Amino acid sequence: MTFFVVLPFAKDAGGNLVPGEPQEARDAAQAQRHAHELALTHGGAIAFSRTGDPQLGSWGAPEIIAREGDVPDDPARAVTG
Repeated sequence: MTFFVVLPFAKDAGGNLVPGEPQEARDAAQAQRHAHELALTHGGAIAFSRTGDPQLGSWGAPEIIAREGDVPDDPARAVTG
């Protein structure tokens, strides 16, 4: 199963990038559009996909679909924690 997710970022009072609430998208195109929209309102966003088995809790590495605006230098690390 593949999930498509958009993760917005904003800067806190200290100027650090802070992730917002992840939002699911139905496909890669929607995730890319939504990342662009969120970047306009939040400052930045990453769209990515992850494939795996939710019942087993087994997930592959995230695949970055889009980077919009101000996001961490290593987006893959940002989405895996």
